Amino acid sequence: MTDKTTTEIAPAAPTAIARPDYGIDVGRVVAMRAAVEEVIVKVLREGEHYGIIPGTDKGPKKPKKALLQPGAEVLSQVFRLRPEYQELSLVEREDFIAIKIRCRLFNTATGEQAGEAIGSANSREEKYVGQTTARVCPQCGKAAIIKGKAEYGGGYLCWEKKDGCGAKFSDDDKRMVQDQGGTVSTTKVWGLYHTLEAIAQKRAYVRAVRTATASSDIFTDEDAPADDDNQGAPQSTGPRTQTAAKPAAGPKVNPTDVQRLNRALTAAHIGEATDPHIPKAEQQEQTRKAKLGWVNGMLEDSGRTKVASVLEIPADFMAELIAKAEAGECPVGW
Repeated sequence: MTDKTTTEIAPAAPTAIARPDYGIDVGRVVAMRAAVEEVIVKVLREGEHYGIIPGTDKGPKKPKKALLQPGAEVLSQVFRLRPEYQELSLVEREDFIAIKIRCRLFNTATGEQAGEAIGSANSREEKYVGQTTARVCPQCGKAAIIKGKAEYGGGYLCWEKKDGCGAKFSDDDKRMVQDQGGTVSTTKVWGLYHTLEAIAQKRAYVRAVRTATASSDIFTDEDAPADDDNQGAPQSTGPRTQTAAKPAAGPKVNPTDVQRLNRALTAAHIGEATDPHIPKAEQQEQTRKAKLGWVNGMLEDSGRTKVASVLEIPADFMAELIAKAEAGECPVGW
């Protein structure tokens, strides 16, 4: 009888599932966010590096903070960003100038592009119209209207020294104060050429910095309209049935108080990482979220609006928060 040899077939090795390459490490993003918030607390100052958009500091929504050029330059230093500019379009007419510029940001250490944005400026913007236009005389059609001096009766005069006809018009003359068809642009726009170029560059640069540092949820554009609704304060959610939330408006919180609150929360083990094996950047993000959750819980318990950052804590509530943290208190349902 012939012996048969049995050949065992080894099981196939499991196919490795390829992880998607998102092009950037999550820990790096988390660390960048933590760095941005640290710079805001320790370096940036309101009125110098960022400012509140007029008209947004009233009502239930959080005020809009606009990143200014000095603040963008600080963030560029922190993240080693170098700008390069490219002129995309230029309109040059005798009575009108418009410029559009692209700003690209590059990391000075790696050379990789970190962000880009487009900015523009033109001589018809509201802030420049008064400098570059003149009223047209309804009688002779010349752009020679000047405001009359009060001691001579005020009103408007079609000035003969500007090749006008000498006609006079009262302060309430409809043709002067309502009819806009008689306003024409003048060659004075050329005195604004370099100003418009600088404004377009600045707008592109600041917007690119916000993009590269992922800080658009903290800052908006300097030229953002006051009635834009996309920057509203986050609304309270969850099962709590407290009294109506009050606006988190008021004086700016003191950075020293923010640091004191953070130390108190750390001493109370709020947000302490439970898994020592996870990356340090993830631990920091867990801690940040837990501390912010504690703050928002206390705000809701007091009938106040939640905040997106500890920098938005109402200044008049900060002392009470610090005392609660130092005493180890926790919000309802914590």
